[in-house]
Amino acid sequence: MTTVRHAVAVYERRSPPTLAGEVWLGSSGLGPFETVPAVEPRGEAGLTSPMELLAAAYASCLDLTLAFLLDRCGHPCEWLSVTADVSLDIAGHDISGLHSSVRAAVPGMTLDELTLIAERAKDMCPVGRALTGAEITIDVEVR
Repeated sequence: MTTVRHAVAVYERRSPPTLAGEVWLGSSGLGPFETVPAVEPRGEAGLTSPMELLAAAYASCLDLTLAFLLDRCGHPCEWLSVTADVSLDIAGHDISGLHSSVRAAVPGMTLDELTLIAERAKDMCPVGRALTGAEITIDVEVR
């Protein structure tokens, strides 16, 4: 079975000229969100970028994959938070890394046990698997 989700991005020349576009999350009906180019080094309040959207996709994918695995192994978490940082080499226009931080409250589970399951979730996450050219790292903390 294949699941397809989609988004639509639109750029339209504006007056005065600006490099900003819009993206709609078509499958969920959310948006529009104003975006700037991925290679734009400065961030502007109220605007997102492909790198931020990628970080959001990875964080939500890893968060729910980990929650699923914890539940399946009999250790449902009370609380789980994943932060993701996407690094972009602006000069080379390449994603150079993806780092995530996991914070969790999982009763009866040690840090070592949680780290093993978090690494498994990292390996299973479809968003991370799509980024095979980038170094993907993870750190875990018990709350």
